Amino acid sequence: VFIRKKVLFCVKNKQKESAMYKSVRKIGPTRCSVSGYYSFRNTSSIPYESSLERDFVMLHEFDDNVIEIISQPVSIPFALNGCNYQYHPDYLVLFQNCTRSGMLVEVKPESKWRENWRIWRTKWKAAARWAKERNFLFHIYDESRIRGQELENIKILNSFKRTAFNEQEMQKAYDFIHRSGMISVADYLVQFPVAQHARQSQLLWQLLAKRVLVTDLSLPLNKNSMIEVGGYGKSF
Repeated sequence: VFIRKKVLFCVKNKQKESAMYKSVRKIGPTRCSVSGYYSFRNTSSIPYESSLERDFVMLHEFDDNVIEIISQPVSIPFALNGCNYQYHPDYLVLFQNCTRSGMLVEVKPESKWRENWRIWRTKWKAAARWAKERNFLFHIYDESRIRGQELENIKILNSFKRTAFNEQEMQKAYDFIHRSGMISVADYLVQFPVAQHARQSQLLWQLLAKRVLVTDLSLPLNKNSMIEVGGYGKSF
């Protein structure tokens, strides 16, 4: 009972915390980079100003610990060379656990932050102080932290989100894997004729994309991938 009350208290605090932070700066079209909106779990549209920011959001959409991502969440004052400025970090990522409330994030290509870190470190120190006071982390994300095997897998899975499958097909796959516990893609496919393997693989990728099923995304997706039913319930 105590644990349940603690979890409910944590969830309520997260809901209050989420309501505290909204975008303070509107992102408009940009000429020099890709910009747009990413549909986050079909519940919100998150703006991005570069393909790297888009990939950051896409990567964290699959993180079970992430409950919300807020663009341009806060304006942080800092002083540089006797002048006062306002710094707007790119994102605030809110976590569902109670250990850390979330993470304040600046997304920058490695070449950019290496070239300008002496100038930018003042505002980044201000952001780190702001984050620490609120039990947040502050991190700078470049290509090395965003673009890797996990993101490649996510892009593959997302490409199958709209492939047409009827509910009966999805239900049959779900039930089989639910009964099996954890099973490899290859062991799942043996129940079908070889001619159906491509379609059945695509069905699994779609269920993984919808997080009905889960797998270790740090490993390449193939017939050796181990899959199981996810913790989000069935939602075709």
